Amino acid sequence: SETVSRPDFTENEFEQIRCNLGKSSENNSVNLKCEIPAKMCYVSETDTLFYSDNSGLYQKNGSAVIQLSDDNAMSLNLYDGKLYYMIPKGGTIFECGNVYCLNLSTMEKELIISADVYSLSVHSDSIFYQTAEMKVLDNGSYMLGLTSMECGLNGENAEKCYGKEFVYQNEM
Repeated sequence: SETVSRPDFTENEFEQIRCNLGKSSENNSVNLKCEIPAKMCYVSETDTLFYSDNSGLYQKNGSAVIQLSDDNAMSLNLYDGKLYYMIPKGGTIFECGNVYCLNLSTMEKELIISADVYSLSVHSDSIFYQTAEMKVLDNGSYMLGLTSMECGLNGENAEKCYGKEFVYQNEM
């Protein structure tokens, strides 16, 4: 029987494997899916893990952990030195929220999209996202209507983007 050697992984790399990783093709970052989709974003080149839990948004390099904000963030996307994410509004059976951008060099947070955003992905100088509208039917069940949108990194010039190809980091 042939012995297969295991490469040496960092603690953050093991954490990404445990969380069922999915890859983002644009900037070589890895967006992770856990119990709540996209609560983590791993950058292999710098062995940096960005993650969020109910108490805040964090950056982990090796054993050092820095709290970036008090935000309970979802759909984390790192692009060009900025962390894009949504903060869920809560109060519904599905998670929707507004989109924010955290400039990692200045630590300034900016509201980018004020809408019921269901999922987002940052790719090629654009933000691709889905807005959600929930309708409760007479029988008590609900229907979720999703609209695919694209806008600039500043949230401006939003338009429907049916038929365009892009990669969502969240899956339903």
